[in-house]
Amino acid sequence: LELSRLWDLLEDCSGRRHWMQEHLRSLTAEVACLEQEESAATREEWRLSEEERCVALEVEVLQRDVESLTARLQGVRDDTSTLAARNCALSEGMNVLCYDLTRQWEFRIPQLAE
Repeated sequence: LELSRLWDLLEDCSGRRHWMQEHLRSLTAEVACLEQEESAATREEWRLSEEERCVALEVEVLQRDVESLTARLQGVRDDTSTLAARNCALSEGMNVLCYDLTRQWEFRIPQLAE
């Protein structure tokens, strides 16, 4: 009776051992898959980080371009103001000249008529 009971326990332990080995293989395969996923995620994170750095560099270049264009625009505005002031001065000069010419003609027309 004892031997039969020991034999049953041995078979039971052997079955459990086999189940544990299969379970261990399954867990080992799952760990390997998770490690591959982690590795892929790390590579993707690194790629995104590289993209982020590239975008940051592009943003810096664009910011410098904007600053340069803003400075050029200010220069154009300054030139426009200068030209407007010159145009105003020329217009005033032309008005004075036209007035003087008109006065001279007004003075000369009666003299020519005599």
